[in-house]
Amino acid sequence: MNLQTVRKGGSLCFVLSGEIDESSAPALRQEMDEALSGGGFREVVFDMSAVSFMDSTGIGLLLGRYKRGRGRGIPMKILNPNPVCDKIFVLSGIYQVMPKAEGVQEGRA
Repeated sequence: MNLQTVRKGGSLCFVLSGEIDESSAPALRQEMDEALSGGGFREVVFDMSAVSFMDSTGIGLLLGRYKRGRGRGIPMKILNPNPVCDKIFVLSGIYQVMPKAEGVQEGRA
């Protein structure tokens, strides 16, 4: 799993690639939480275009970051999920709290 953090304008974009599972989630959680604690952004975008696999641990990872941002009034969006991730997001209901960003480029939510 690889995580790139991109700040552009008022957006903080997490560009994820590879697999999000039990073994990769702790390091991702720590890195994301550090970036989220910095402030200076109005929204957070999770770019999922290069995620090749995700299990329920990935849903928990995203929801945990959502809860951290919600307390500060920071909206969060999911960008470019592949068909498999998109199906997981639909079935889990995550789009009800973190909508899918439409027509947005990486780091430009």
